[in-house]
Amino acid sequence: MTTRTRRKVAATIAAASLALAGGVATAPAAAAAPVGSDLDYFSHAYPGLRDDSVFETVTFERFEYLLQSEGTYAFLIGGPADATTNAAITHIDAVAQQYGVERVYVFDPRVDGDKVDIRTSSITVLQDQWNGAVADFLNKDTAPAFGGDPADDPYLFIYDKTHKAGESEDRIVASLGGALDAAAVATDEGAAAYRTQVAGVFDAIAEGGSADVDAQTQFTFYKNEVNRKHTATYKNAALYGGDILTESDGADWKIQQITYPELVQLLESDGDHVILFGGTWCHNTRAVFKDVNRAAATAGVRTVYQFDLRLDGNSSNAWHIRDTASPLAYLYGDVVAQFFPNLRTQYSIAAGGGQKVDYYPGGDTSIAVASAKKLQVPYLVEYNKANASAPIVQDWIRDNGNGTFTEYMTEWWWVADLPGERNLNRYPTPEAWAAEQNKQWAFADEAIAKLDGFFGLATAPSAPAAPGLTVAGSDATVTWTAPSDGGSALTGYQIVVDGGAPIAVAPEALSHTLSGLAPGAHSVTLAAKNYLGTSPASAAKSFEIAVAEPGPGSQPEPEPAAEPRITVTGDLRPGGSIVVAGTGLPASTPGVVVEIRSTPQTLGTLATAADGTIRLETTIPTSVAPGAHTVVVLLDGQVVASQAVTVSSAAGAVASASSLPATGGGGIPFIVTGIALVLVAVGAIAVVIARKRRSETV
Repeated sequence: MTTRTRRKVAATIAAASLALAGGVATAPAAAAAPVGSDLDYFSHAYPGLRDDSVFETVTFERFEYLLQSEGTYAFLIGGPADATTNAAITHIDAVAQQYGVERVYVFDPRVDGDKVDIRTSSITVLQDQWNGAVADFLNKDTAPAFGGDPADDPYLFIYDKTHKAGESEDRIVASLGGALDAAAVATDEGAAAYRTQVAGVFDAIAEGGSADVDAQTQFTFYKNEVNRKHTATYKNAALYGGDILTESDGADWKIQQITYPELVQLLESDGDHVILFGGTWCHNTRAVFKDVNRAAATAGVRTVYQFDLRLDGNSSNAWHIRDTASPLAYLYGDVVAQFFPNLRTQYSIAAGGGQKVDYYPGGDTSIAVASAKKLQVPYLVEYNKANASAPIVQDWIRDNGNGTFTEYMTEWWWVADLPGERNLNRYPTPEAWAAEQNKQWAFADEAIAKLDGFFGLATAPSAPAAPGLTVAGSDATVTWTAPSDGGSALTGYQIVVDGGAPIAVAPEALSHTLSGLAPGAHSVTLAAKNYLGTSPASAAKSFEIAVAEPGPGSQPEPEPAAEPRITVTGDLRPGGSIVVAGTGLPASTPGVVVEIRSTPQTLGTLATAADGTIRLETTIPTSVAPGAHTVVVLLDGQVVASQAVTVSSAAGAVASASSLPATGGGGIPFIVTGIALVLVAVGAIAVVIARKRRSETV
């Protein structure tokens, strides 16, 4: 991005930022698979420079990585905001071509492409990082000593970490910097003189007119750094997996790391762009580099641009622009406000705190603070500025269906179906840990499936064919053939009977039995599911459950058992003779007790007859006081029938009415004249009868 472009963007940031805080993200519309782009940053940033020049940008992370790598590399320090670099860069490119140089790596110390120069910044941690790189790498040299003064831009040098002058480290093999007269270089004579100086740098390592300069691919950087950082943190490969990236991944590597100025230029450019936010420092991003590249390569996407919100590829201080605490937070906020009006994240500005990024639009502390949505990494988007209101054409995020979202932050070991390591404090039992493992494996599977969906490699399954069906009594067994899975493994089926709630069935099943269906007509449909969605329903299959009829030789349903009842007849006075008769009791059951209550007194114990009847001839104890009483029949200590009676002091009082079913306990006595009211305990007798039947069955 040129300085003039950067200033144009900054001029429009404030209004967009303030509008964003109250805005609602629009869900990206369904789109075709992304095409991706292959923009040439340098030919756009430097007027007059050819396409496909020898130059390649490096972030601060990759700059330091190359300075530690084996080999001889050509570097240029400078950027489009510097007039002298603009004047010199076409000449450096022309001479490098003549010497057969494949790549000159360009590091721009102006990390925003404009005014934030880490060599002179008042932000201490930025300058400390630069000074560290100078001390650890660039100044391990004899003469000339590396100064890193902005006035030296463009600074071209050849670097070899193993190079020595005698016994002394001499890492900068050759260099060209210092004041440059841009006006002089614009003349033919001045240009020729400058090219001669550039040639002198390459002559230091040239043989036969060709400079022996190494080039290292983006893939080599990713493979070495992703694997190094993963294995350094997670040493047990059996639990966490070993190397994430292997040489086979480099056969068609699509991921390219870009700087902040490149990101802004990309977002300003026409076309379809695929951008991955995240970095090699992030274990969640490392987990998906392999599959992002696989899916992009399979889909034929030109480039996936990877941008790290930590501009040095590591630090969580001022370098981390997606952080309110960073004085550079406006670099993040400006991008979100200007380019991402429909950004969807799992964080909510309304929740406050760490769920938003507060910043001064354009870095201008004299205006009001704005807030930006805070994305989590990894986060993948397809971007096209032609969709003005929703330039994020699609994003890789779980839509929870309730206005909230979950970003796919998983781990390499879950993606690789490895066990991970149990945290005993969080998962104290093996069962709890097993449940968590299953949850995390499923989430990782979903994340990768959704990547395939993002790149157009997978969709929801096809509709299954109409299912088969067999009926047996009130049961119906549904059978089916697995449909096309849409390019992503099935996660289950849904069976719907008569338009009711879906019945979930496991993905490996090809049949399911519906039990206990009511007589009558029914219909059933089937749908298949994967992580990308649910298929259309199959055609309905109709069937009927017949009313059950007795078959030949079948026995009629038994009549319900008669309710136990008793009658009390005779001389109802103390010492009087009475007869207690009962029906509906269990057949041939011993130990039937007959009592008279309020204060229980046994009248007799006997067994029921084969027809479930009893007859007890007894007398009312003389100790029974005249008044209201109840005669009860007990089985296993429980009242199963009762009759209220009135004991009179006069001779001739007779009770002859049969009892009502008992309601439990000792019953409620009723005073009767002549014929007594009767109670029977239905619940109690049911328990006893059931117990009796079980004992007969055993």
